[in-house]
Amino acid sequence: MQCTAQGAENFVKLLAAGESVADDNVNSHKRVASHQKDSKKVKRQQTEEMSTARLRVAALMTETLAVEQEDRARAEELGPQIEAALNENFANAPTRYASQTRSIKFNLSKNSQLRARVLSGELTPQEYVVSIALISNIFSDWLF
Repeated sequence: MQCTAQGAENFVKLLAAGESVADDNVNSHKRVASHQKDSKKVKRQQTEEMSTARLRVAALMTETLAVEQEDRARAEELGPQIEAALNENFANAPTRYASQTRSIKFNLSKNSQLRARVLSGELTPQEYVVSIALISNIFSDWLF
């Protein structure tokens, strides 16, 4: 097989075009990798913000339960448990999560008998959160 000048020139053009395509592919992969890295960074930041918010809710519940000094140790156990129950039931509904958090805080701070039942273990955090959610649903259906 004989190599002509035209054939060599076409071969060089194909090589140059191939390098260009390869460079474009490399750049495209770099852009995708950079976007994925940015996306992971944003998700990590959102997770950290969510974790911080959850810690604040747990602390709020702990403070609400710890009216008396002797209740402090038990309240420190129950605060995170109440938050975990809230998160388990309302993780996909941030507005409901916030609303239920306010409702639970209000009820625990105003109702000493309820607070005593939660602190004694007569009413578990999960039972309490679910019951508040059910009552909320009943009232919202009834009112609207």
